Amino acid sequence: MADPIPRPTHEAFLELRAGKPDVWGALEAKFDAAVLMAVVEERLDQIWDLDIPEDMPRIVFIWGEGGQDCLTIDLVEKRVERGLVGSGASLKLIAGEKYFWLMHNGGRWQDVYLSLQAEVERKPDVFNTIANVFVFSDPSNLRDALLSTLRIPKERIERRWDGRKCRIDRFCPHQGADLGNAHITEDGFLVCPRHGWRFNLNNGGRCTASSDTINSEAAD
Repeated sequence: MADPIPRPTHEAFLELRAGKPDVWGALEAKFDAAVLMAVVEERLDQIWDLDIPEDMPRIVFIWGEGGQDCLTIDLVEKRVERGLVGSGASLKLIAGEKYFWLMHNGGRWQDVYLSLQAEVERKPDVFNTIANVFVFSDPSNLRDALLSTLRIPKERIERRWDGRKCRIDRFCPHQGADLGNAHITEDGFLVCPRHGWRFNLNNGGRCTASSDTINSEAAD
């Protein structure tokens, strides 16, 4: 196997940036929290009838000095409110007004996120597929993307590895990829063929990067 590509240095990034126009700095934002709230409500209207798991983290958009200005989104209740509401698990997106202006001014939310102009804070620090889909899907496919996640079939299959046999969920809990022929490493990690998620067969099939699991158990 070839050696991994070395991580770029800070100097390399500065050299790459030299002479490039500052597109972000040139943007003239006219942020309006009420408009952002309306855009979020339009997204919630698309999923008003979907049963979202009760343990879903709150999604919080935070801007302004000291994080005093924010919106809190409750996917379970399909509600968005001004301010920091509730406690417990959360996914916080922390950025300047320009970032959220792009989100309510027609920008694709995924593209805005890829600007790397926001800080993401998760509590607990585990990936949540449903929250991620809501924040980063386009409105045109938001509902279908959530439905595909919520309706992943519960079929079970047997897999063999290292002389052992186990039963697992056949479909990946992330986006439903078939794990029937997924690669299993020598140390017992099943690797999803679609996005490379790794599930530890020695630990109940838990994902290494999220709270998801493929519910691995020993088979006779």
